[in-house]
Amino acid sequence: TNDVLSAASAADWRFTVDGTGLTLFCVCKIATTSNTPLVDDGGYAGGQDGMGMWVDDGGNFGRATFIIRKDAGTNVVFAQAANSQNGFPDATWHCLSADYSSGNAGRVFGDGCFLISAAQSAAPVAADPDKTLSLCFNGAATFGAHEIAAVVIYNAVLTDAQRRQVE
Repeated sequence: TNDVLSAASAADWRFTVDGTGLTLFCVCKIATTSNTPLVDDGGYAGGQDGMGMWVDDGGNFGRATFIIRKDAGTNVVFAQAANSQNGFPDATWHCLSADYSSGNAGRVFGDGCFLISAAQSAAPVAADPDKTLSLCFNGAATFGAHEIAAVVIYNAVLTDAQRRQVE
């Protein structure tokens, strides 16, 4: 079934898009699926303000995508690991994480290993995200049938030592 969990109001998640800094952790078991959300507050839907972490299942090995988007689909940060860079086999547990602050690259990690970074390509979002924060749903019509054990979002970019403690 399409189980969805939404948390708080969109205004509570402004720090995820305004550039002040965030670190996101998601412990999940990836389902066999294609390009679906783990955590999203409107970031992957075109024309919306928001942040998202998605997984794209490329031949039963997922790749992580971290995105902050604004306005008419303008990417502030779009970091997507290539299938050759990381493989997250279906039906196994993984810890995916990402971080970003204004003026710095967005970075993606998988199971404690750095995967990819992407430079900031536009100014941060000055408004609240368009959706409330949701697990396995992007606020529109895309569902992910993943299992999620934990989501932790800090309103700062953690140091590498702090990141290792959380992972």
